[in-house]
Amino acid sequence: MYLQQNIGFIRKHKKLTYAQLGDAIGATEGMAKQYELKGATPPIPILCNIADFAGLSLDALIRAELTEENYTVLNHPQPSPGAVKKLQEQIDELSRRMTTVEKRNRVRIAR
Repeated sequence: MYLQQNIGFIRKHKKLTYAQLGDAIGATEGMAKQYELKGATPPIPILCNIADFAGLSLDALIRAELTEENYTVLNHPQPSPGAVKKLQEQIDELSRRMTTVEKRNRVRIAR
């Protein structure tokens, strides 16, 4: 488990002081230090805040050893189902339009 190490990575990666990290995650400066330096386990709501702040899943925050190389991959947010549906609708509409244009072009070539 890499929680303590990852909290330190996130703070350093974002170039934050302990006070700034504490503000960002809903904890005091002292508690932010405890989580990173002493291995104190944050309560679940604070864990969720840390994960949200870092753009990570709770699983990645706790289990993945964050590095500069994998942080970029791990912290890309996943699209919401609504966004995916909207994109699919846009793709379908473009596909219909392309089919219409292709049919028009075939008619012109046949003439």
